[in-house]
Amino acid sequence: MRWIILIVALFIGLPVLELYLLFKLAGATSVWVALAIVIVTGIVGGSFAKQQGAQVLRAVVASIARGELPVDALLDGALVLVGGVMLITPGLITDFVGLLFVLPATRRPLRALLRKKLRSKFALVTHAERQVQDIDFHVR
Repeated sequence: MRWIILIVALFIGLPVLELYLLFKLAGATSVWVALAIVIVTGIVGGSFAKQQGAQVLRAVVASIARGELPVDALLDGALVLVGGVMLITPGLITDFVGLLFVLPATRRPLRALLRKKLRSKFALVTHAERQVQDIDFHVR
């Protein structure tokens, strides 16, 4: 039930709020200024997300080349992807949140928060942590 409320809020509430803010901005400045802000943030944000995505891809390749799991780089990639989509979506709120996801300085704390959340959801059990139980099989 909680997910349904969240989905309704995201797909109905957020666009309504975005439109309200855009109309307020257009009323405070002009329609052309509001339209220019939406277009410029989409273009600049998309370009920046593309640049950051390429940087994340290089980090993934470098981690794999060192024989490491690219966990942080993959989380960065997910954040940049979501941020890029939000940046090209028209609106002031989505632009702000998308920028937070794409900028490296703000992405680091978000990545740590995401990593902590994922760690609590998924337990990683290594071979050394497993307890082996002896099972006695009887053949009849």
